[in-house]
Amino acid sequence: MAGVGRGGGQIPAWRADGKELYWSGLDGTVMAARIELAAGGVSPGRPQPLFRLPVFDGVPHFQTSRDGQRFLVYEPAGGPQRELPMVVVQNWAARLGK
Repeated sequence: MAGVGRGGGQIPAWRADGKELYWSGLDGTVMAARIELAAGGVSPGRPQPLFRLPVFDGVPHFQTSRDGQRFLVYEPAGGPQRELPMVVVQNWAARLGK
């Protein structure tokens, strides 16, 4: 079987009818490729870039509609947060009884 994309990817999602595959490239670009099923095997079409997603936690988050015409994109309120504060609580076990 031929590969669909050569640049790597993550978060694959199928259109409900199984005729198109979506995934996120490593740079956050959502890609799509038509998939042909025949007696001789699977024949993927040429990957097409659709749009670029914001990347959070190193992973872009999306979900496609059943027909592949709409995408739900997760984006935290307030936009990307590069650095989150760290809170360290010392002697927390002693405070449990209070």
